[in-house]
Amino acid sequence: MQTEKEISGSLRGRRVLLTAARAAVAAWLVTGGLGFLLHGRAAFAHLGRPDAARIAISCLELAGAAFFFWTRTALAAGLVLSLLLAWVAGFHFAVGWGSRTLYVYLIAVLALTAATKTLSPQRSA
Repeated sequence: MQTEKEISGSLRGRRVLLTAARAAVAAWLVTGGLGFLLHGRAAFAHLGRPDAARIAISCLELAGAAFFFWTRTALAAGLVLSLLLAWVAGFHFAVGWGSRTLYVYLIAVLALTAATKTLSPQRSA
């Protein structure tokens, strides 16, 4: 039988691991968002899409990735990121671009959001 101290330490270790995993995914998303913000103008112009949409998508991805790191805001950021990644993956698919990596990011965000919800402490009203 595990003592309460062992259970608490085990849970703390899982939360630290979960935070590190969210940080890694957030870093990947920040890299992609910055790359798209700085170098995506030609691709959007080629498709005839407005540059303001590219900037808005990039800023939304950067903000979502920043908030995804913190446990308190990870659930809301996970929802925003999953909707954004699903839309972007669908857009990539529609124009014939590769979208596999976007689906991997989407699955990672969904899994980490669910794990965060499961391991987050329950607050009473």
